[in-house]
Amino acid sequence: MISIEDADLPKEMIENRIKDTEKQIERFETFIESLKLRKQKYEEKLAKMDGE
Repeated sequence: MISIEDADLPKEMIENRIKDTEKQIERFETFIESLKLRKQKYEEKLAKMDGE
């Protein structure tokens, strides 16, 4: 995470930290989507069990 102290870093290092943060955001978004799919599958399984 970029902190106030990072203001003294060279521009290139700050740009790299921004890119790294963007990659982390993408990984978290992918993880969240996989959790949503898992939840959906459990809900479908539960609905099927309730229908029996």
